[in-house]
Amino acid sequence: NRDLWEQLDSVTQPHKVMWKWVRGHNSHPDQERCDRLASSAIHQSQTA
Repeated sequence: NRDLWEQLDSVTQPHKVMWKWVRGHNSHPDQERCDRLASSAIHQSQTA
């Protein structure tokens, strides 16, 4: 898991990013949005 965090740190360096922990599976609007975006990206990469 550390390698993934290091990659995230590397690609976010040019940007102002604020990480915030959100409890999973609690219908948080931002979490739901991220889930939809991730699902859409997976679907698009599989059909491309």
